[in-house]
Amino acid sequence: MSAALPHDPATPGQSPRRERLLLVALLLVALLLRAARAGEGLPYLHHWDEPHTAGRALRMVTSGDFNPHWFHYGTATMYMNAAVDVLHYFWLCGQPEGAPALARSLADIHTWPDDNWRYSISHPSFYAWNRLLTALFGTGTVLLTWHIARVLLGPLAAFLAAGLLAALPVHVAHSALVPTDVPVGCCVLTVIAATLDFVRSSRTSSR
Repeated sequence: MSAALPHDPATPGQSPRRERLLLVALLLVALLLRAARAGEGLPYLHHWDEPHTAGRALRMVTSGDFNPHWFHYGTATMYMNAAVDVLHYFWLCGQPEGAPALARSLADIHTWPDDNWRYSISHPSFYAWNRLLTALFGTGTVLLTWHIARVLLGPLAAFLAAGLLAALPVHVAHSALVPTDVPVGCCVLTVIAATLDFVRSSRTSSR
């Protein structure tokens, strides 16, 4: 005999509209906390991972060689950041003449390993946009934490867990950089949330 999930999220007496509004507000706060730090330290880098994730992603775009030549970390985040870099490059090309961030060709962009010094870059806004991508993953992790706790323990526990993660200093700090940890954590929680939803729907349909 299989045990039921600890909590049915459709708890009577709850206000779905109010709950959605609170969740949106919480996610906006989480995103703002992370996005506000996206420009910290630029044009210099202070984290070991960023030259190997954001730097190699940009190098793939500027060189046309989509082999990162470095596999100590998973390469999915590098390719996602490379996609963001392509979008950002077109944005830079559209800047008016004389703008500090103007780029007319890929040859204008220099980063490690183009230069020996790996902790600087000619156009720091590439790193800022990559950090914003990580901030979105970090905010997604807050949402998934809310969802998982909502399924297992109910709305109060969901907002408590999501609120703690939204303001957790170490998570905010890593969500404002370009490491692999935050995107991987978001993907892991996505699998857990999908598994819980599948189990819950299976139990409901078998009744």
